[in-house]
Amino acid sequence: MRITKKELKRIIKEEYQKILKEYDVNYVGAYYESILEMASDAYDEGIRKVGDFVNYVYENSARDMGYSKTEIRKACASAWKAEKADRRPDRRMYRGGRRESFYDQPGWGRFD
Repeated sequence: MRITKKELKRIIKEEYQKILKEYDVNYVGAYYESILEMASDAYDEGIRKVGDFVNYVYENSARDMGYSKTEIRKACASAWKAEKADRRPDRRMYRGGRRESFYDQPGWGRFD
């Protein structure tokens, strides 16, 4: 079976992305749990932007552990996104709880 040059480039690119993903998880993965805890604390302290949160993590502990800002930026972004999603209020329902269909009303033959 022959592989074209274009297919070979695509395969190499996919494998390279897998390796990078594994590297990021293994390198910052041990520190990710503490970043999640720091996200909650930072939100309580009034930090509302991802860039401010990255600086908060870097100043408080990442510098002491030997991480650079570029190494922790991705982990901080995903932790901050998760924290904001946890604190987002539930969506409000329409009047009466459930939005009714036009055809659910009496007189349309569906439930008469």
